[in-house]
Amino acid sequence: MERKDGKFVQNTEKKCLVGNLLSLLIMVIGMYLLSGVLLFIISAITYYGDLSGKIVEIGILVIYLLVCLIGGFITGKIKKSKRFLWGMAAGTGYFLVLLIVSLAMNGFAITDTVGLLTVLVICVGSGAIGGMIS
Repeated sequence: MERKDGKFVQNTEKKCLVGNLLSLLIMVIGMYLLSGVLLFIISAITYYGDLSGKIVEIGILVIYLLVCLIGGFITGKIKKSKRFLWGMAAGTGYFLVLLIVSLAMNGFAITDTVGLLTVLVICVGSGAIGGMIS
């Protein structure tokens, strides 16, 4: 509550920010659940189909693209304004979690800068495109 003109009014800007961040967090969690299902499918195909490592890498990048595209699309549908930015935010949130987990597993050392930038462009770009087409 803050005071304006002798009256107490609620600060809706703070509530709006918290609500937006919470909805974005829920979307990123949903995106990771979808990723888990798709990665399980590609791992089963790899196990039974004896796929090469390069095909698996491409499959993982396609999963990142599809998940961020879907996440950006759903986020854009929910937010209804600034869809491009909300889709981009969903893709960025997805990438940040990937980055943190990857850094934690590699002893906080960046080993493949080109691959990292590729994943960044895929996640943020496909999230933004998903938001635009929503």
